[in-house]
Amino acid sequence: MGEVLLHWAASKGQLQTLLRLLAFGAKLPANTRITTTDSHPICTAAKYGHVNIVHALLNLGTDIDYPVGVHGETPLIIAIHEGHLPVVRTLLERGANPTLPTKLDHTPLEIATTTGRLAVAECLISHVKDLPHTAEVDSLGRALCAAARSKQVDIMKMLLRNGAPVNYIHRRQLETALINAIRAGDDEITRLLLDHGADPMIGVESWDSPPLVCAAWRNHQSIVEMLVEYNQRVKRHFADAMVEAANMGLEDMTKNFLLKGANPDHVRSGYRTPLSCAAQHGHAGVAKVLLAAGADIKVSDNQGRTPNWYASWLGCPEVLALFRENMLSGAC
Repeated sequence: MGEVLLHWAASKGQLQTLLRLLAFGAKLPANTRITTTDSHPICTAAKYGHVNIVHALLNLGTDIDYPVGVHGETPLIIAIHEGHLPVVRTLLERGANPTLPTKLDHTPLEIATTTGRLAVAECLISHVKDLPHTAEVDSLGRALCAAARSKQVDIMKMLLRNGAPVNYIHRRQLETALINAIRAGDDEITRLLLDHGADPMIGVESWDSPPLVCAAWRNHQSIVEMLVEYNQRVKRHFADAMVEAANMGLEDMTKNFLLKGANPDHVRSGYRTPLSCAAQHGHAGVAKVLLAAGADIKVSDNQGRTPNWYASWLGCPEVLALFRENMLSGAC
């Protein structure tokens, strides 16, 4: 019962009540760095924004990074979620770890970013910049990726002003800020990143990478043109991008890359030709575009399978009819 009352006092900011409860024998949970489902009054105080309770519990020896819940959220992360800047500032000033992630590998600055807490993010950045260089770069880079993913333009601008590495690769999430902006289809953020030096040649170990392929697969024509405008080297990725466009049945996008000079029989990373992709998925319109550009129905992939094999396997009469017509016209 005493523990329940401690949480009630913490939620209401009733410091004297909390101290009396402790004096009469109510027990605080033991400090632990192992995540527990048992909450702690300091987490309750952080949730409701009561700085006085946070100070008092820290003075009593409570672990400032006490993790609670299935995701292991610390008082700092709880305060960030709720947008309680005074509590965030207090915890940081008293030594809370500004980079300690949850069990889901979400850092405090990433959470402030994705929830749009501009002032909280600014406070966190000021503490992150006091960290060793590697930790600072990692924290700011991850936050920049999160800002692009969640379309937080103002926070992104603040991160860039504070030295966030624009080409940071978040290897666990297989993302860069630029790829996330393209995935979100956000022209403004994509241009902002390119203006700050984002390199459209940098990719990650993901099927929708590099950036030009990502834009093509999602049918973001304006972003495709933007990437070409900013860096002519992306022309090297025209053929790969065309394969993904064909795979998705995007006729106009496929035609666009063909007009830019992409090889209609390109095999992406030993995978399949655009025509095989179109045949496999029954994209007759794309198949027609590719055949008109000279695609060869006899070109095989790394498994020795041709576009005609995929069309027969799928049993798509429209694509098979196109192929028969193409073979007959070739025979003539």
